[in-house]
Amino acid sequence: LVFVLSESEFRGAFCYNRNKKTRKKRKIMQIFDTHTHLKCGRIRRKRTRRARLAKEMGVVAHNIVGFDKPTIERAMELADQHPELYLTLGWHPTEAGDYTPEVEAYLLEQLKHPKVVALGEIGLDYYWHKEEAAHEIQKKMFRAQMDIAREEKLPFMIHSRDAAKDTLDIVRSIWTR
Repeated sequence: LVFVLSESEFRGAFCYNRNKKTRKKRKIMQIFDTHTHLKCGRIRRKRTRRARLAKEMGVVAHNIVGFDKPTIERAMELADQHPELYLTLGWHPTEAGDYTPEVEAYLLEQLKHPKVVALGEIGLDYYWHKEEAAHEIQKKMFRAQMDIAREEKLPFMIHSRDAAKDTLDIVRSIWTR
């Protein structure tokens, strides 16, 4: 995925020397963090410090990922509060057992948020779920979300763990129709 921000959004990024006596503003490379979990557990407690450090390092914007209902809602709250935060929303493969028509309708509604830039984190994760029945459930959900990405003309962010061949096969089957 490639995310493009306007030139004016990029112009504001500066890096600061940590030595307060010799601190000078200087331009640095501008970075868009494409995959951040600012709303989860232990990261949430350190968010302010990490956000400040990221800004000093040249990160001008972040893409926060919501992968189930609680993280989607928290990601949207944060994106509404911070202009530098964008959203990728989807249903993670490890949550496939909870994917219902109601969840899909919820997801479709949330994807209308103006700061959504992609659908994700979608895909297959065979590391945690070894049984074939669980793999089939994940494949069905992955296909459904790939169809959503195609219909909504959204880029997608793939999560694939121990499932590269099946992941690629599904992507090819959806995008070559």
